[in-house]
Amino acid sequence: IAAGRLGAMYFSDITPTSGPATGWDDDVVRAEATITYRWTRELQVRAGWQHTDFVTGEALSENLFAIQLRAAF
Repeated sequence: IAAGRLGAMYFSDITPTSGPATGWDDDVVRAEATITYRWTRELQVRAGWQHTDFVTGEALSENLFAIQLRAAF
């Protein structure tokens, strides 16, 4: 089984009572993919990857990798 997802969050600027307008938070774009292998109904292993790209702000892009083993008793 394979799955993928793409999403984005864009925030409006806010204007304080004094001073210039500023961003509410960093705008981000995310991509995610997972693959699952099911050995039996009760046992499966899943590997996933998520990439986060910060459109605004000075944060660097982030990559997250995960492996999950699921066993039901």
